[in-house]
Amino acid sequence: MNTELQERSTVDEKLDAVEERLPALPAAVFRLQRTVAERTLSSVGDAAGAVKGSMCAANRAAATALKTVTGTAEWVANRTFNTASTGTKTLVGQTKAQAKIAGDAVVEEINDLADSAADSAENASEAITDAVNATEAELDETPVGSGPYESWTKEELYARAQELDIDGRSTMTKDDLVVALRAA
Repeated sequence: MNTELQERSTVDEKLDAVEERLPALPAAVFRLQRTVAERTLSSVGDAAGAVKGSMCAANRAAATALKTVTGTAEWVANRTFNTASTGTKTLVGQTKAQAKIAGDAVVEEINDLADSAADSAENASEAITDAVNATEAELDETPVGSGPYESWTKEELYARAQELDIDGRSTMTKDDLVVALRAA
């Protein structure tokens, strides 16, 4: 900046020397032109300063807006999380309460059924005996494990897998059991 002032001072000195050598009228016009140039330069400098100030203010406003938007987004995210968390806790609590109510109702129903079953145990025993006899008669008529494995029930396939001591049979699906039995 100091060099700039020195250069301007040197230019002013040279212009003053030129102005002194001019006749009166051209010197006055020259002086007027210098004054206009200095004021124009000063106005341009002021305008540049104003633009710089506006740009700084805009930059500060943008930074403030960014902080505001970021803060708001963070608040919204936290609020959403808290709302979801509260909703989840409420849902879990309601589910537990409904499960307890349903469990109590099931226990009561089981107790009622147990009382009723004890009253009619003799009749039930006869009905069960009759049903077992009928089922045995049906089973005697139906050959177990006849036909392709696909027509067998999963229980029949599992029983055969037990006979052949196939590993992992308890976790197998019906299709898995068919494949394992064919491979055995």
